[in-house]
Amino acid sequence: MKYFYRILILLGSLSSIFILICQKHLISQRILISFIYKEKFELAQQLPQALIIGAAKCGTSALIEFLSVHPQVAVSHREIDYFANDKNYFKNISWYLSQMPYSNPYQITIEKTPAYLVDSNAPLRVYKFNPKIKLVVIVRDPVVRAVSHYVHAKLWRQMPLLNSMLGRNFTDEEMFKASFLN
Repeated sequence: MKYFYRILILLGSLSSIFILICQKHLISQRILISFIYKEKFELAQQLPQALIIGAAKCGTSALIEFLSVHPQVAVSHREIDYFANDKNYFKNISWYLSQMPYSNPYQITIEKTPAYLVDSNAPLRVYKFNPKIKLVVIVRDPVVRAVSHYVHAKLWRQMPLLNSMLGRNFTDEEMFKASFLN
């Protein structure tokens, strides 16, 4: 458990490669715990008791992966986008429930969708769904976040759009150095 807490402390400055290494280290323990819980409890899909929201490139994916290792947490590994997407929201609550992972009655179910932070309809919809739901909001220094987003987009060959938005062409060396500011 001490190893797990060290991972969480270092979360802000580590890459996704580190997350994968940690998952491999803890995977056997996770499988064993899952097996024990499946034997003791009836599994069912539950509506989430907490939502993880935040801007892009702030660590929402890393946080959900770390939480998924805990035996008392069940996480949805994809962004369901129920409260921010009209098409999904009007399907109904049973559709939303069908998107949740199977869990036992003693686990907390958590969903992660960063879009809930920026969508104007999401806050009221979430409140109507459950006024006592827990929200985990992840933010980051806006400049460092923008640089991280830029580097990510560059890797995915979206440079022309971002360069035109920023009004400047950055060199590969500048982007590489900027990615280590955090």
